[in-house]
Amino acid sequence: MEVPQTWASGWEARRVMRGKGEMMERLSEEEIAAALSELDGWTREGEEMRKTFRFHDFIGSVNFVNAVAEVAEAARHHPDIDIRFNKVTVALSTHSVGGITARDADLARAIEHGAR
Repeated sequence: MEVPQTWASGWEARRVMRGKGEMMERLSEEEIAAALSELDGWTREGEEMRKTFRFHDFIGSVNFVNAVAEVAEAARHHPDIDIRFNKVTVALSTHSVGGITARDADLARAIEHGAR
């Protein structure tokens, strides 16, 4: 899976930033289910949305993490990231409210869009 060099500069970062500076509310069970139904391979584990991405090699994994970091930094919303050679697991949760918010779903969409 190749990661485009400039995907962090597009609509994805601006869309995720919509919650910046606002108190976010946890999504309802129905809203979480709806968001996950739009996101291929994403699952819910407790109060997190998660997906494991697979790459050809370690460098591909690191390049992907760097691209995700750009979007996350622009949005001021930072996922938990676990790198295991050619696999990267991204976990999203808004820790300040103890669960999944619209910012998590938006960041998942941005990551999905950029990872294609």
